[in-house]
Amino acid sequence: MKIEEDNSMEPVYIKKNILGTFYYKDKQMQIAHRTDGPAKEWFTGVKAYYLNGDWIRDKETYKKTLLHLETIDNI
Repeated sequence: MKIEEDNSMEPVYIKKNILGTFYYKDKQMQIAHRTDGPAKEWFTGVKAYYLNGDWIRDKETYKKTLLHLETIDNI
């Protein structure tokens, strides 16, 4: 397990294994989350976007959701 910070300065827990690289919001690695790219990147090249454990269907929806969340945070 590796711990880094994302753009929001929150800790990010990273698990790398033969299946790929996976980013989580919590230490227990149950809530997939990443604000600067896909939270799950499988060795096959498949990528999945998650915010606070919720799967975001595609990259465009992911970007719109991030923009919306940033707007709410600035209110």
